[in-house]
Amino acid sequence: MNWLDLAARKGHAPAQALLGEMMFNGEAGGRATSARLMYLTWLANRRATPRDQGIIDLHAKALASASEADRRAAVAMLENYLRHRD
Repeated sequence: MNWLDLAARKGHAPAQALLGEMMFNGEAGGRATSARLMYLTWLANRRATPRDQGIIDLHAKALASASEADRRAAVAMLENYLRHRD
C-alpha cells in the first residue's frame, strides 16, 4: 500500500485508479468514504481518453453507492489535494 500510495501521489494514473478502487472496496481497510473516492473522482474528471473508460466506470460505480455527504467531501478533499500536491 505504501508504494502504491507513493506512486499515486506522484501522479501515476494507474496507481491512483487501483488505490482508489482498493480503498473504495475496503481492500485497504475501512469503509467507502469520501477519502476513498478522491483519486477516482480526480481521474474521472480530468481530460478523458478512450483508455480511461475503465476508470470512469469505477468512478460511476463508487458514486452510485456513496452518500451525498461523501461525494461533497470527496470533491473538497480533491480540491485540497490539487492545491498541495506539488
